[in-house]
Amino acid sequence: MGWKGTLRSVGAAYRAAKRDSQRRQRELERDARRRQRELDIRKRENERMAELSRAAFEVEIYESRVQALLSVHKGGRPQVDWPSMALVEEPTKPARPNTAEEAARKAEAEYHAGILDRLLKKESVKRARLAREVERARQVDDASYRRMLETWRRKHQEWQYNRDLARRVLALESSALVEAIAKIDPFSDIKKLGTDIQFAINATVLEATISVHSESVVPNEMKSLLQSGRLSVKKMPIGKFNEIFQDYVCGCVLRVANELFSVLPIDTVIVTATDMLLNSATGHLDDTPIVSAVIPRRTLSQLDLEHIDPSDSMTNFIHRMEFKKLKGFQGVDRLTPESISTPQS
Repeated sequence: MGWKGTLRSVGAAYRAAKRDSQRRQRELERDARRRQRELDIRKRENERMAELSRAAFEVEIYESRVQALLSVHKGGRPQVDWPSMALVEEPTKPARPNTAEEAARKAEAEYHAGILDRLLKKESVKRARLAREVERARQVDDASYRRMLETWRRKHQEWQYNRDLARRVLALESSALVEAIAKIDPFSDIKKLGTDIQFAINATVLEATISVHSESVVPNEMKSLLQSGRLSVKKMPIGKFNEIFQDYVCGCVLRVANELFSVLPIDTVIVTATDMLLNSATGHLDDTPIVSAVIPRRTLSQLDLEHIDPSDSMTNFIHRMEFKKLKGFQGVDRLTPESISTPQS
């Protein structure tokens, strides 16, 4: 092959190598674009799934919140057994233990010097050591007794407090009733929903005031899932908002009465719920009674709290409540022991 042929061969090989390199480059670029498209698709799918999960979670939280508001009246606790608490026996004061000292004295008494100890003159040393062991054992027993006494003192103090409180509660002492409520604190669940509760004793009748906060308690938006699984957020209609709030308020009235009957040996309570309402005379928001009810223990115990409508259940009691679906609560006068006749039983 001449030099021209050689040049042609070299040129052809170069062009072939260049075409092969370009082909490989195009393949690499296609692979890179394909991988990028797959990554983008996977990213969008992950984002969509995350969005759907967030939407489902938000709806679950919303529905749980509304359900908690509508079922607040269903909670309760077992009756506190004040009579048994008043009769609990006094804790027995512990006796001083001497287990360690007895063991050490036994070892001391049973020691007999052997021939080797006498030959090596170790008998006095060992007897002195055994005597020290007796003293250390006595100190161990003393320390154990101090711990037992401290435990007994705590238990005795608690026993004395509970016994005295139980006796005062059974005697219906006003301060004891309020103290028992504070000690047991049966209203933590209601407080978590945004309600404050205060108590007073008036003419031997226990009155409870519930401060509810409609704006912070009931959600002002409704959340649901579309067919696509995405979140739908709409402003809650005023009628639905008011109905949920009414059931919540009346449920709180029932719950507070039920908890008080579980904690205290009383037969009747007056429960009043208040909210901030506009005072048309001053133009300011005032803390105003919106529901006030006299709740006898016997009447409440006859209701099926799992299936009642809290708002409808108010008809079972002497109560004051003015409510319209589109306007909500109107202010009412608080019921007091002086303003009511003998409660129904």
